[in-house]
Amino acid sequence: MATAPGAAQAQQAGDGLSLSGAMRLRYEVIDGQPRVGFNQSDDLVNLRTNILAEYRSDHWRAAIELYDSRVWGEGDGTPVTTNEVNTLEPVQAYVAGDFDNVFGKGSKLTLTAGRMMLNLGSRRLVAADDYRNTTNGYSGLRADISARGGWKATLIYTLPQVRLPDDNASLRSSKVRLDRESFDLVLWGGQISKAKAIGPGDG
Repeated sequence: MATAPGAAQAQQAGDGLSLSGAMRLRYEVIDGQPRVGFNQSDDLVNLRTNILAEYRSDHWRAAIELYDSRVWGEGDGTPVTTNEVNTLEPVQAYVAGDFDNVFGKGSKLTLTAGRMMLNLGSRRLVAADDYRNTTNGYSGLRADISARGGWKATLIYTLPQVRLPDDNASLRSSKVRLDRESFDLVLWGGQISKAKAIGPGDG
């Protein structure tokens, strides 16, 4: 979980229940709005709060993370979208397990199922947005594999969450509505890397 300056956290290490949380308050100002139909000059207050509860037991863990993203001070001509508002949303709710030596001695397999955030590789293509007031969530399966010789692989089959509500009135009133996923929108694939494949870098 990414946190921002000023985040308050309380966490218990090892097995058992751990809790952590963060709040980020941001004031945005624009002058010379380039988008047609919106206020030429505008300002907006953004608040993002997230709370993560995780329970660990041996090689298993279960977690739920609640995101609450809201804005204040918007006018009739202020662009307010699902990039700014997503109220009381369980972006993550998953179970995961770690399994040793599945693909030979020294290998490790981690399986995750449920709602989750994804950060793959350089985060250029698949990432949980941290700058924006809301983030990206996915529902599905993830497998992380590590093997001897520095080989690593990540495989995913997920349904990206569509942030709701998405109508103007509901967004401005911070209405609570669970995000939706369906097989109409599927993200699947994977990546493989090897440590020191080309000199000191990863391949």
